[in-house]
Amino acid sequence: MRCMYCDLNLVGHSEVTSIPGQGLAHYNCFITAQFQSRRFRGLDIAALSDSCLAQLKELVLTEANERNRDDGGADIELF
Repeated sequence: MRCMYCDLNLVGHSEVTSIPGQGLAHYNCFITAQFQSRRFRGLDIAALSDSCLAQLKELVLTEANERNRDDGGADIELF
């Protein structure tokens, strides 16, 4: 068996992952390929328009701020 990304042998390697509908790969090769294609949990970030990317950025920043709040209040800080 060979990795679908680097074509090296998978036998005996401890970190192997199965990609549904595609095949087997070294876990590190799989993660590297995801970062290079700019995908996160099925979301193709590179395919987003500029306005959608800006909206996603604001949602992520708002969520991060909400999770890191110290005062525990109900108000959400908007930028």
